[in-house]
Amino acid sequence: MIANEISLLVDKLNNAFYEWESHQEILREILDLSIAKKLASPHSSVESIQPGDLLEINISLSEIVGEYNEACTKINSFFKELKSSVIDEGLQLMLDKIKENGGAEKRKLQRVELNDQCLEYIRYDSVVKELKKEIPLLEEKL
Repeated sequence: MIANEISLLVDKLNNAFYEWESHQEILREILDLSIAKKLASPHSSVESIQPGDLLEINISLSEIVGEYNEACTKINSFFKELKSSVIDEGLQLMLDKIKENGGAEKRKLQRVELNDQCLEYIRYDSVVKELKKEIPLLEEKL
């Protein structure tokens, strides 16, 4: 909704600006002619320049800029509401929970990766226990 409003305002502003430029060129030509006449005969009077349409265009531009500023104010208030709706503490709690879950997942992954080594350790440990039992028996036989 606001995007459409801004888009329309931009179009209006561009159209008014192009109209301003086209009238400004005409006014510049009139001014150049008046200056040339005044330089040619400094003591004679020169016709007054009527800005005419430029004043209307200037008023139109001012109104469009006002509408644009209102739309920007709406956008800014929307962003303020959005920012205030996001609670920093809630985000921090969520981030902490994600880190905690990540740590737990990392430990699970390590367990899976080290499973073969653990099984090998258990097997060797049982062999060592068996040998510890057999050593005294073998010593007695000697």
